[in-house]
Amino acid sequence: MSVSDDAVFHGDGSNVPGGNDDRFKRHIRTALLRETLHLANFSAVTQAAVVVALAWMFWDIAPNTYLMGLAISVTSLCAATFVATRHHRRRFRDCATPTAVRRGFLLAKVLSFGLGLVWSTMPAMLLPSVDNAYRIVVVAVCAGLISDAYVVGPIFSVAILLVAPVVAGAIVGLAGTDAPVGGYIAVLLVIYATFVFISARRMCRLSHQRILDRLKVQEQNETIGLLLNDFEEGARDWLWETDNTGRLRHASGRLGELLGVDATGLHHCTLTDILYRYADGPQGRAKIDAVVAAIEARAPFRDRTVRLRTSDGIRCVRRQMILDSLRCSGAEALVHLG
Repeated sequence: MSVSDDAVFHGDGSNVPGGNDDRFKRHIRTALLRETLHLANFSAVTQAAVVVALAWMFWDIAPNTYLMGLAISVTSLCAATFVATRHHRRRFRDCATPTAVRRGFLLAKVLSFGLGLVWSTMPAMLLPSVDNAYRIVVVAVCAGLISDAYVVGPIFSVAILLVAPVVAGAIVGLAGTDAPVGGYIAVLLVIYATFVFISARRMCRLSHQRILDRLKVQEQNETIGLLLNDFEEGARDWLWETDNTGRLRHASGRLGELLGVDATGLHHCTLTDILYRYADGPQGRAKIDAVVAAIEARAPFRDRTVRLRTSDGIRCVRRQMILDSLRCSGAEALVHLG
């Protein structure tokens, strides 16, 4: 399933599809905000560097008062972004409270819209008053600011609030330049902005879906884990789980009871090592060799009896084993204890 277009447009996870997915709404909003905050510092550093460079390049040909005001406003908002990011990143490391999430989204939108409004004055003020060589610089800065929508793409509404004012300011500024070149550039800029908006919207949808899928997988893993634990506690079988190298990651208590040891002490051992460690002499090792051969061939087997010497005596165990790529299970029937 995919997130609806309405949810994607708002971009804040508030319209996650109904049904069971409503349980994940707050988690999705928290994850989206956490991802956006993680990228916000990179955007803030870039914008602060660009506004300082822009003020230096246009210092002799544009009103100094405006350039100082632009630089101070942008750097102040970037500093506020740093402070807000530092303050909220710890809070959103896990699933925060609904109030904290709402405040985080509101703060992100306010900072984004503030930066968009400040930057929108730049093309409107500079494009009509400078020559064509410097207009290239202004248009290039506008294009770079539009592409910043990719950075805040996980929350589409934040991307819109940042970029839309810049596009509007560029159109106003280009309207005051020589026709028809100004009009041509405005059309190309609108086409580029449209492409960026569509791409950012798709990124937002993919971010929603990725987070939702991750949450569902986590929930399924928790459910499967609970079921396996219940099965293990109630079953006579002794179970174990291995990694891809064949070493035990988990051993049931039944397995430890059979061998007369603590099951946790068997972790990181291979089943082959355990069987040979407790083998009852040459006869026991011969029986184990057949079991080990089946394990190495990754072939299921049944009704094989092995003799194990433990602290409680000699145990003869009839083995039935089913193997898959990661999980192994064995059923045992105690035949003799002596």
